[in-house]
Amino acid sequence: MFVGQMPNVTVSTGREAVFTCVIDNVDKFKVAFLRVDTQTILAIDETVITRSARVTVRHSIDKDESLSSGQRKTWQLSLKEVTPADAGGYMCQLNHFEPMVSQVAYLHVTVPPDILVNESSSDMTMKEGDNTTLRCSAIGYPQPNVTWRREDYQPININQSIYIVDPLVEGSVLNLVNVHRQQMAAYLCIASNGIPPPVRYTHTHTQSSCRC
Repeated sequence: MFVGQMPNVTVSTGREAVFTCVIDNVDKFKVAFLRVDTQTILAIDETVITRSARVTVRHSIDKDESLSSGQRKTWQLSLKEVTPADAGGYMCQLNHFEPMVSQVAYLHVTVPPDILVNESSSDMTMKEGDNTTLRCSAIGYPQPNVTWRREDYQPININQSIYIVDPLVEGSVLNLVNVHRQQMAAYLCIASNGIPPPVRYTHTHTQSSCRC
C-alpha cells in the first residue's frame, strides 16, 4: 500500500517535474501513472505508454525488515521541459487491486512575468489640464503585481488640483488628473510575481503641451 501522500510539485516553466509514489508490498500489483483531467495513461510499471519523449519512469527498491515482504518501492514519474499546459492532477494507481487504490498530486507551473505591449499604453502627448490614463497589462503565474514609478525616481503627481504625490503607485491602471508640465516624464510599469526575472519594464512617456 501507499506510504504517505504523493506530494504536489511546483516548478518553473521549462524545468523538470518529478512525481514520487512510495509503495509497500507491491510485488503482485502493477503501478500506473495517469493524467487526471484526460485520463491518459502515461506509464505502467517501467513501460512508458504515452508517445511523449518528455516522460520517463523509474523505480528503486528499499530493503526494510519490518515489511512482510521485505520490500518498499519508490516510483518516480519525470516530465521534462514542462509548460503551463502540463499543470494539473497526476495519479499514481495500483492496478489489479480491489477496490482500486490511487493517489493524486498536482503540478503547478510558475511563469515569470511578461508585459503585453499591445495591450499597454504607448507614448502620448497631452494638453495641460487634461486627464489621462496609463495602462499596463501583465501576465504570468502567479498573477504578477504591477507597480508604476517615474524613471527619474521623482514622486508621481496623481492629482495636481489637490496635490497627491506618491513615489510608487500599485495597479495596472495609472490615472493622472489635471496634467501639467512637471508630469512630463518616462513612466515605468514594473511587473513582478517572485519568479525570475523579477521585473519586466515598459517605458511610457507622457508629454504636456499648452492648451491653445
